[in-house]
Amino acid sequence: MYAAVKPTPSAAPDGEQQFAVTVHVQAGCRVVRAAGELDLESSESITRACVDGDELTVVVDMSGLTFMDCRGYESLVGARRILESRSGTLTLLSPIGEPAHLLALLSELRSTVSSSKVAGSTMP
Repeated sequence: MYAAVKPTPSAAPDGEQQFAVTVHVQAGCRVVRAAGELDLESSESITRACVDGDELTVVVDMSGLTFMDCRGYESLVGARRILESRSGTLTLLSPIGEPAHLLALLSELRSTVSSSKVAGSTMP
């Protein structure tokens, strides 16, 4: 079953790639395919596509994304949290280009953050 949540990506008048997402459910796994730019405008669409179903296993195919900013990343984290509250999982598949670079930077940053006390204060 395929359900188009937004139209197929196309070039906007200013040359930017519009966002599109499709959902395919197979054997209890929800596969969300995203294309174009995942940002403030499209963040709600990706979250809904991930969590608006009964499936507890969700895979997001990122191979069609050309751009992702921190708001797009936040929407994926939010979807993961919702799924985890239902005992579900969210897996990111095939990030490339800018989205892959952002995920690598955030992963690198995460490894440097500590919750231990430093000089009498607690780090966030």
